[in-house]
Amino acid sequence: MPPIYPYATLSPDATSSFDLHWLHEGPDGISGHSVDFRKKGESTWIPAIEPIIGGLMAASNHKYFYWIRLSGLKSDTIYEAIIRHSEGDVTVEFKTFPKRLFKRTLFGICIQDVHIRRSATGAWNNDVTKMDIVSNDNPEFIIFAGDWITNGADTTSSNADKQVDWVKNFLPRLDCHGRLVPIFYVPGNHEVGNTHWSGTAPSPLSDNPQCNDFCKNKERFEPFDVYYGQIKIGNYINIVGLDTHTQWAETQGDWLDENIDSQTPIGIIHYHNPMFVAGDRGTSGLESWRQGLTASKQWMPAIYDAGNYFLGLSGNIHIRKATYQLKIQETEETNSIELKDGRYLVQANEGERSFVELGEGWTSNRNTLAFWHTRYTQSSREHYYRLWIRKDGYEVEDVDVSTPSSEMFEFPIKRVKFMNSRSINNIGGL
Repeated sequence: MPPIYPYATLSPDATSSFDLHWLHEGPDGISGHSVDFRKKGESTWIPAIEPIIGGLMAASNHKYFYWIRLSGLKSDTIYEAIIRHSEGDVTVEFKTFPKRLFKRTLFGICIQDVHIRRSATGAWNNDVTKMDIVSNDNPEFIIFAGDWITNGADTTSSNADKQVDWVKNFLPRLDCHGRLVPIFYVPGNHEVGNTHWSGTAPSPLSDNPQCNDFCKNKERFEPFDVYYGQIKIGNYINIVGLDTHTQWAETQGDWLDENIDSQTPIGIIHYHNPMFVAGDRGTSGLESWRQGLTASKQWMPAIYDAGNYFLGLSGNIHIRKATYQLKIQETEETNSIELKDGRYLVQANEGERSFVELGEGWTSNRNTLAFWHTRYTQSSREHYYRLWIRKDGYEVEDVDVSTPSSEMFEFPIKRVKFMNSRSINNIGGL
């Protein structure tokens, strides 16, 4: 087999386009690639006319990353693509998304903080088979809320080496059913040098070039050249990714005020550091708490007022957490957060328009903290999220791989009853 390793990221219109990426390892990977595609079952390959973009990965030795956006595709259709090179060809399979949801359900996964090659409770470490837990669910897309690698986990490999490790040894497990799964990444602190908002400046993009091949915009969403934005799929869901490490919360709050999609029926937000922290990070815990508080003050007015975003998915703290239903009101309460516009975030009553944050990372190796906004919080758990997107709403399952058990959250689109939850225990097949 040629040293070519394909993977996919979520394209701006996944109903008619597909963003195909690949790593080519070795000196011959510098040039000479072409891509053809066809509907599965057809005999004739169609040469891709879109440009192939890429080159040498920053801070790496003979590691070349490329991507191409295949466009003009038919919705909800299985395709094959072939990456051609003088060293050999690699064929992959992918599927576009439906334009509308009638009887069709779109199924996805959200994961965070898997921390490959790290010796910590719950971390994936060297166990590539943990990816099978996700791939066995057969997701059509993945939301990744940061920290797939671990900055500083060892002294023998750079962050660039770790990104290569992720592509070569972990992402192929998602293709074990023969189909690439597109991922919408936002960076965690480990992808960008293990830095948080420091009070003086966020982590500069120029210091973290190896992250670009996964998070950098590449015209996948507006604005350009940043790690935050939104991707709309068909006429039914808009996914917003926010960056808690390389861009100021205030900058993104202003962007949300002007640009957040309030028309698409279903909206989901994901980001790495939670707005509502419920775990103890030790000496860095106060920093994470302040970071989340700043984000909530800047982001929640636009998120809540849009009227279609009921769910936030986060990571970073390394616990299992769900908040109570939260709402915004004009008056202050004993337990409330004052937002940038002078209104207050408080606990909502059942049936009110509200927002819930789930998190905080697959890896679970830290102590929990109890705050007024915390519905449940657990340590020593490995967990991830299943998402079912339907025409009349969506469901999210907080899957505890350790027990195993799960908690199900229902989010109807109708603006009357916004969230129910029910416990489901003894989930099989985990």
